[in-house]
Amino acid sequence: MSRVEDDVARKTVLRPMPKAEAWIREHGEAYAGRWVALHDDELIAAADSFSELERLLPPFADVLVTVIE
Repeated sequence: MSRVEDDVARKTVLRPMPKAEAWIREHGEAYAGRWVALHDDELIAAADSFSELERLLPPFADVLVTVIE
């Protein structure tokens, strides 16, 4: 994945997801530097790159995909 694709993925926000945001505050440190996919407050998948994470994802309508920094 290119740096441009990473930047686009990081900036894509559809709506607030307070349960996912709470999960990140509570568990994010354990996933520092990794990409995660969350459905509400449930971790769906985690990976070292966006493309790897994308391959692991089942089809969900409301999934927050982000890199934990």
